[in-house]
Amino acid sequence: MSRRRFAVGLRGLWTREANGSGGTVIDGLLAEFDKVPALGLINARLMLTKIPLGGPGQTDASFWVRNLADSKKMVNLIDFAFFRNAAWTPPRTFGVSLSYKW
Repeated sequence: MSRRRFAVGLRGLWTREANGSGGTVIDGLLAEFDKVPALGLINARLMLTKIPLGGPGQTDASFWVRNLADSKKMVNLIDFAFFRNAAWTPPRTFGVSLSYKW
């Protein structure tokens, strides 16, 4: 008989500028205004494994969260001198994943 296992995972993503000051280096006339700050995101997963579901297989179930702190930070910037176009971190998302192995 298989035993159920409980696992918790926590992952982080951090970016850092090469010179150590944090963020992305941008060259040009407006470089001081166009600096993209360093980024840190936390993702988490709570997992229950080897759940008997009948038959020859087993099920794994997990609850996950991306961008746990719901950080709203700029991740990319394009400066066209007369306007700027920026991309931002996606909002906090969460969900459930199920898998069945036979």
